Amino acid sequence: MSFSVKKIFSEKLFKEVAAIIFLVCLLSVIQTAILLGQSSPRVGYEYWIPSSETDSAGQHGIHFKEFANGSAYEPKYPFSFQRWDEPQLGELKQRLNLEELIKDAPTEFETVRRIALMVCNLWAHSSPVTYPSWNALAILDEIDRGQQLWCTYKQLVTMQCLAALGIHSRIVPCHWHHSLEFWSNEYSKWVVMDAWTANFYRKDGIPLGALELCRFSRKTGDVKGSGVYEININPNRWKPDRTQDSVLADTPCYQYIRYIARNDFLSAPLEPKPAGPKGGYLQPNNQLNDVLQTGLLHIAWWEPGDAPTLVCPAVRYEQDFNFPLNEVEIALRRPADREGALDVSLATHTPEFDSFYRKVDQEDWAPCGSRFLWELKKGENRLEVKSGNKWGRFGKPGLAVLEYSPEELEAPLVERLEITDPGFEITGSKMKDLKSSTAEAWRMIYTDHYQKPVFYGTVTENPHSGKYCFKIELGDPPVWGKLSSGRFRVNPAADVTLRVWLRADRQESEAAVFISDVSSAGPYGGPGRQAVTHDWVRVGREWKRYEIKARLTARTIEIMVGVQTTAGTVWVDDFSITEDRRTGLPW
Repeated sequence: MSFSVKKIFSEKLFKEVAAIIFLVCLLSVIQTAILLGQSSPRVGYEYWIPSSETDSAGQHGIHFKEFANGSAYEPKYPFSFQRWDEPQLGELKQRLNLEELIKDAPTEFETVRRIALMVCNLWAHSSPVTYPSWNALAILDEIDRGQQLWCTYKQLVTMQCLAALGIHSRIVPCHWHHSLEFWSNEYSKWVVMDAWTANFYRKDGIPLGALELCRFSRKTGDVKGSGVYEININPNRWKPDRTQDSVLADTPCYQYIRYIARNDFLSAPLEPKPAGPKGGYLQPNNQLNDVLQTGLLHIAWWEPGDAPTLVCPAVRYEQDFNFPLNEVEIALRRPADREGALDVSLATHTPEFDSFYRKVDQEDWAPCGSRFLWELKKGENRLEVKSGNKWGRFGKPGLAVLEYSPEELEAPLVERLEITDPGFEITGSKMKDLKSSTAEAWRMIYTDHYQKPVFYGTVTENPHSGKYCFKIELGDPPVWGKLSSGRFRVNPAADVTLRVWLRADRQESEAAVFISDVSSAGPYGGPGRQAVTHDWVRVGREWKRYEIKARLTARTIEIMVGVQTTAGTVWVDDFSITEDRRTGLPW
């Protein structure tokens, strides 16, 4: 007895433990699915080139070969950018002779590298005696008086020098340091260029940003083992062996990162803080109380498993930390009333935006509005667009390349519209049982199998002409029944008239005469299954001809016609359709 109780208890305990383990695993799977579902959407510098056409472009003779699209996404927390018309920018440019410094720089990246190297060599690194304002001119004045300052001020001077040239950058507080990132139009991403350590980081030949370094660092506490190289731009001062991809980086300072959500300290100077040294400004010390001391808005990067940030907002989606700049987001739409053209809409997140520019095929770049019509020619068509700021700098162009084949739109001409078996003579002769299914030319559609009409099929009782007509008898309670022809070819953009003879078992019976577009998705027509027109009519006991008129759409090449009834009994005979006028395609 004791053994049995223990055995039962053990089995019960085992089942309960197994159930708990199963629930824990299930919750873990659900949490993972949620996190994957909330993963960062594609950001602007990750371009997509479609490998197939999933919408109706191919039905309109348009076949995309390449599509590189930017992003106009704006971050969750707005960033305050330096105004282009700040007079101190020109003064700073002249004081440091920036135009001479960069005049032969072959790339934007080289321009930034030269400025960072220059600032790195302006003074030695030291803890400040007094704290100058966040103004490059004021900082340079302090340096001229013999003051030595630490990393923050080198990044500030670099940041404002770049702003004088129309290049936007931001200060990135990290583990023990203030670093600097600039938006690279060349690489369409944020890239670290540190003016204090005089270095940047590269992997597989591509410069890296702070968030990429952070993600590498999260695994081991630093970037060791990640294949990242530290490239020194000032070999006379800092790690001279690291001038090429020869020494792997090992920095731990990017494990936790933020960015300061403004770079407009010239246009909107910081207010002095009363807790600071007499006559000076408080200097952030890179620790958790930065925001409390300075009042500057920091935006922290947060990942699942991190402790909450208590003194500043945090973001978890990449596009809110690495928000794109200066790109153009292209939206292409086909006008409803014409072929051979695309309606182009442009959007951008470009600080101090000036204008959009476009380049069509081999034409020169020219300013354009945010919306225009792109006229397509037969063969390859190429459209490039870019945004320009008020400094005269341009973002990376977006690109659309397509092949346009207008001949695919030219459906063969139909000389005469023909409904198969319009008087049911062929259908009637083939039907052995009046309650059997109709022949291929006609079909009956009704509510469902359990509410089908009492009777439908060809009969010989009092046809309008010939030997047969079609009878539809609905039961009680009434259901609906629809008699539809087989599909047949028509000319697009034509005016047509459909005629049919009807009679009923009672006066004022209601029926609908219809024409339905069933053009197959393909080179000439589509997508189909869209009613062109219908008309409700009152049917009496005697045969009477009813007609409806319709203008077919520019994409209609196949239709079916028919009659729908909702009550009583209706007889149908002698359909006919004529083309009254060919309006011509709008292209």
